[in-house]
Order: sequence, then C-alpha cells, then structure tokens
Amino acid sequence: MVTKPSGVTISGRIGERIKAEIRGPDEEAVDAMILALRLLKQNDPTSLRRMAQLYERLPVESPHKTYFLDARAKINAQLDEESELLYERRQKKTGKVVYRERFTNRRVLDLLIYGERAHPNPKLRALVQDLRKSDVTSVLLDNTFNIVALEFLDGVFYLQIQNAALYQELTGKAFTIDWPTSPPVGS
Repeated sequence: MVTKPSGVTISGRIGERIKAEIRGPDEEAVDAMILALRLLKQNDPTSLRRMAQLYERLPVESPHKTYFLDARAKINAQLDEESELLYERRQKKTGKVVYRERFTNRRVLDLLIYGERAHPNPKLRALVQDLRKSDVTSVLLDNTFNIVALEFLDGVFYLQIQNAALYQELTGKAFTIDWPTSPPVGS
C-alpha cells in the first residue's frame, strides 16, 4: 500500500459521461491495510488508545514515552481534521439539501472500513452505497481513504520507532524492527 502513490484522473467531454479513475494500491493491498487499521482503531489490545493507556501508566520518565504520547495525540488530531469530501443528500422533488456533512479523516476511514469492507455497519453501508452511485465521488472517496490511511500509517511507524527505543531504554536490549527493503509481492 505504501509503495504506490494514490491519485485521481477525472475527464469528460460535453454530452458524454464523466470518467473518473483512481491510481494507487490494488484491492488486495487495501484489504490488508484495512485489517491492520481495524486492530489499531478498535478496542483491541493493540489499539492506539489502549497502547497510550499503557504508556501513561508507565512509572518512568522518558523522552520516548513523551514522543509516543504526543505523536498519538497528533494522529488523533489529524484524524479529526476535515477532509475535502462534502456529502449532500437532496430531496428528489425540490433539490433542497436535506443532509449535509463534511467528512473528517476519521469518518472517511470508518466509512470504508465499517461501511464496506469489514463487518459492515448497516447505516454506514447505506451511506457508502449512496456515495458509490457516482463514479467521481467513488474515486474521490477511495483516494481520500488512501491518503488518510497512509498518513495514519506514517504516524504508526513513528510510534513503532518510539516503542522500540523505549523498550531498549528499559531493558538494555535492542528491539529490532525489520523494515521491508522491497515492495510487497503484487505491488
């Protein structure tokens, strides 16, 4: 997922249907990303919230503890920022806007994770299905998801580095992180 940049191409001619295409990770890479994101966002023992609770209870003062907690707060702040996606539902007869929502980055992640891919929530699923009716909206949703997920992962990688550094500080033993040296198979 991280090795393929995401982008959108939208084109059209007068009198023709608008074409919208997304570039970026394939479905398999997105599915793998979603599995990882679910573990970090939910109430699993591996969620960032639970990890932060563990860090807060550590009886030591360390810059790595502080860096971890600060970075987690920044990740949450970024997730709570508004995305570029604005959703409006209009009344069919009058065209009047009956529902309007500027999606936050967190909402974009939740829509694709819990509204489409993993253990779908019926309300979120209905919203995603409505968004998928337009090719343009659909690719913009996917592209925004890819960008937000990549930024989220970037923060998680930083947390991983702080975690390894704190482990070494506390135990005197190196915690080796094996970074991939080549793109995943199929990318």
